[in-house]
Amino acid sequence: MDSGSTQVIGIFRSEPAAEAAHAALVQAGFEECRVIRPQPRVVADAAGEEGAEGGARTTPAPDASALDAAAVRAAVLDGYLPGALSRAYLHLLEAGAIVVSVKAPFGEGAAAQATVYSAQGYEPAPEPPPPRNPAPFSTAFGIPVLSRSRSRTELTPTWSFSDFLGLRVLSRDPAPLSRALGMATLSGGAAQGGRPAQRKTTSFGLPLLSRSAAPLSSAVGLSTLTAPKREWKTSFGLPLLSRSASPLSDLFGLPVLTRKQ
Repeated sequence: MDSGSTQVIGIFRSEPAAEAAHAALVQAGFEECRVIRPQPRVVADAAGEEGAEGGARTTPAPDASALDAAAVRAAVLDGYLPGALSRAYLHLLEAGAIVVSVKAPFGEGAAAQATVYSAQGYEPAPEPPPPRNPAPFSTAFGIPVLSRSRSRTELTPTWSFSDFLGLRVLSRDPAPLSRALGMATLSGGAAQGGRPAQRKTTSFGLPLLSRSAAPLSSAVGLSTLTAPKREWKTSFGLPLLSRSASPLSDLFGLPVLTRKQ
């Protein structure tokens, strides 16, 4: 189907009714209309035709079902019939029904529906069957989908992600995952086994509470920042305090920007 167009289809059981619906669509200004008729069922003549040697032979009847299938395929390719329902439309043609389809431009689908639906002898087009599995990803992983069976949309109560991991949804244990994996947690109560939890006093071999302001430096013998042995008056050969506004330029004899006299 063309981008931006709406497919409107009606089923009719008689040729005059289908022609009237088609004429109404054309009169309403819809140019892309198609009437898909069943192929006539021709019965072979039992007497047959006289053969070249004077014997009687029968003329095989055209395969009307094959012609109907070709008409349905052509309508699907041209955008007048949905490909997913081609078999249903083929059965309608084989039963003698006539299909009227129109491709309504963008914004005119409602007008096309009103014209087709109000035509005498109109029957609704086949509806697509419901999908067999509307949520294949959820089904593959055993995850339920949203259900509207209750007054509000909610997750079905028969399954939860905690059940999938073997954890209780509501538990008095504040850390069920850590407990399931055998991992210790931070707790102020008794430790597992009923014995009181021992307070940790060291970390990496160093006391947690120490009188030393720099326990790591003290442990490896590194000196810390202390008061200088002598007062600093210069830095990289320059005085820290100077009356010169540009001591570095003065040191290297470089001119500085001055006001023009």
